[in-house]
Amino acid sequence: TTHHLFLSRNGVYVVVFDLQENLNDVVDIIVSEEDGELHKVHGEMKNIDFISFWLKNIYFYGTDKMKTQTKEKPTVFIVGTHLGSLPGDADQQVANAYEKIDTIRHAIEKFASLMSMNYKFYFVENDRSKPFSPENLIKLQKDIVNESLRMKHQIPVQYFRFESIVNSLISEVRLNSIEIDSLVGQLNDANIIVDDIELTTMLNYYHDTGLIVYYDEPVLKDTVILNQQWLCDLFAKLVTVKKVKIEHDTNIVDDLRYFNMWDRLQGEGILHADLVKYLWKDEPESAGFILSALEAFDLICSRIIRDSDSKEITYYVPCRLNPINEMTYRPTAKSTDVKFFVIFDFLPDIYFYKLVKRIIEYSYGINSHNHEPLLYHRYAIIHLDDQHLLTLERGKGDFSMIKVEIIRIVAESSEFQHIFHSINPTSSLVKITKGWLDVELKVIIKDSTVHLLSFYFAVKCTECMDATRDGESHYVKLEDCLTKDCILCPTTFRSMNTELYKSWFSS
Repeated sequence: TTHHLFLSRNGVYVVVFDLQENLNDVVDIIVSEEDGELHKVHGEMKNIDFISFWLKNIYFYGTDKMKTQTKEKPTVFIVGTHLGSLPGDADQQVANAYEKIDTIRHAIEKFASLMSMNYKFYFVENDRSKPFSPENLIKLQKDIVNESLRMKHQIPVQYFRFESIVNSLISEVRLNSIEIDSLVGQLNDANIIVDDIELTTMLNYYHDTGLIVYYDEPVLKDTVILNQQWLCDLFAKLVTVKKVKIEHDTNIVDDLRYFNMWDRLQGEGILHADLVKYLWKDEPESAGFILSALEAFDLICSRIIRDSDSKEITYYVPCRLNPINEMTYRPTAKSTDVKFFVIFDFLPDIYFYKLVKRIIEYSYGINSHNHEPLLYHRYAIIHLDDQHLLTLERGKGDFSMIKVEIIRIVAESSEFQHIFHSINPTSSLVKITKGWLDVELKVIIKDSTVHLLSFYFAVKCTECMDATRDGESHYVKLEDCLTKDCILCPTTFRSMNTELYKSWFSS
């Protein structure tokens, strides 16, 4: 969920995979680690899906839109390792490796945008004792260097002096980050005079080259990260599956308190502000920055509990939600429910979590109820008001889709019991919620570096009994349903009536 922070349009990308692995095997997900033992659950993505996932990330986060529209295609190096560990003799091993490359090529061809990048494939052996010569590895190294040289830019000479200052601050002063005013002071001392616009341009350039990390965001623009690994380590303390070691103190009550806080983060995705201070007690100034950064990147969301006297500060951390017990509570589907889908070119994990975070904040603003959201790894239930529930569910595996359901439940009280009924959601609320989702998704895309991404709203074709992930034709654009009386199914050649969908938005 945080790797997108480090992907750059000026990067050279190498995707590495193990030739020994079956590309069609489903990969187990590591959900936690305790006492050196890894706890896994059965995953939903195959090895080939993960390769496609990274290629899509590179395309959307790491390529320039203008370059993809010209003959200058960005190059991605795809490297298969452990060639000498494959079964058979040398010829059979190479033939086996080429079969895996063909599988990757077929996966690339299924996604039109990936065809706009240039790919170079290599096989290498990691073990020097194996008989394979190192020629492939040497060629790979040379090609990566040549690709770096091809991406060269003309920059002012004083930029090189800025590089020298940054390297000195890291190696000699041992700084991991620096306030922007202090950095300007360092530049002035070195007779590097830049105005605000040129400073931002220079910082953005070196962010793209990977020398620094800088975001021109309201909360973060006053800080420049000089050491990328330091920032990775900061994030890792919260997003890692490894259990953080709680050092035993003389106060056993505090020990238990921090243990409980960690377990709650692990199990419920709820982060306590005191746990943040504890995790960064050796760098107390980092605690405030990391919370600001996590909020700015929509990785955490303030948790508001109304009608509570507690002064504890806690946050929801959607990306830390555990896939275990995802089906613990899920409303039973009713014919009265409003159900539609958001279909994307590609749906990075972070986009789903950003949307969940924003819908929680949105729900705080439109009602005064005290119902906490129910949050899971790829599923969320959020109360819009005392009668309406909104559920968001991310599609399984590599299918870039979010299912949206709006459910209305009302209670009728009799002398002996409360009876709950599902009825049609209020059309005005459905219309407002769909409009809000549309606006927020566009804002999320606009505010990110993924300007190539697009989406549309859809419903499942009622005339297709086998609506699956295999084809877009099994879904119908919601916009068409709201403007046409019927739509022809391209699979069954039967007409689908659209009156139901119009009734959802009739207000």
